[in-house]
Amino acid sequence: MDKEYTHILYETTDDGITTITLNRPEVRNAFNDKMRTELVLALYRFAHAEDEKVLILTGAGRAFSTGEDLRNIDLGASNQEMRKFAEEVLRDYHNIVRALLLIGKPIVAMLNGAAAGAGLSISLACDFRLADYGWEHKNIFPAFASMGLIPDSGMVLTLPRCISSGFNQHVRTWLYDPNFKGVTFEEAFGLGVIDRVYNSTMGYNFPTFVRNYAGRFAKASPLAFSSTKTSLNELLMRELNERVFPWELRAQTACLQSDYFKEKVRAFLEKQKVREVK
Repeated sequence: MDKEYTHILYETTDDGITTITLNRPEVRNAFNDKMRTELVLALYRFAHAEDEKVLILTGAGRAFSTGEDLRNIDLGASNQEMRKFAEEVLRDYHNIVRALLLIGKPIVAMLNGAAAGAGLSISLACDFRLADYGWEHKNIFPAFASMGLIPDSGMVLTLPRCISSGFNQHVRTWLYDPNFKGVTFEEAFGLGVIDRVYNSTMGYNFPTFVRNYAGRFAKASPLAFSSTKTSLNELLMRELNERVFPWELRAQTACLQSDYFKEKVRAFLEKQKVREVK
């Protein structure tokens, strides 16, 4: 296990499978600036390591990631300070999404619990998403509309691409409806958002299930996979860089400055205080 990081774990085994674990379980792996920066650097490291063939991206504890840590928000910040904050945060998320889409190696998201906000966006940018059927909670939810934010980190393009074409009406509910409470892994699998699901009758545990799945790609032709992935993502990357990412920065900055968002953050932080006291 590599110990050079603070908020992620980086491990590579002899079979060429690397695992990056988001490691802030006490806040359900919500991102702060340190974890965002470390994930960008870790993805760059994986991309350039010749002996690392496949990446499993997961979270510590009982969540994949719930997105940005709302405790990072300074509700008393000026408009200029809020614009700077938005620029820094979205720059990091955009770089993470770009890396996941551009790295010419297989990347598997191991969804061990909730994926929300930018955490969901990151999982949608991975090549494959695997989850445990045993989770009955509604673990997949964008969570942007409920906070008065726009979906960012490329979700307006990556979510429709993942949801099966016959279910595209669900995309509007996911992204627009502030009362949308999310879906279970089983429901997400039915919609095409989850690629494979594990259940306890298989005779081995969930991590083994994911490693077995990732292992098949460790034996595949690196050139063929890389070329295919580039072909699949070329148009998507152009749209993200030229249209979506610049729009996200303008729109999200305005949303972050809104009274609606600030009230939602205050309410969230008050709930957190109550839970901590209990």
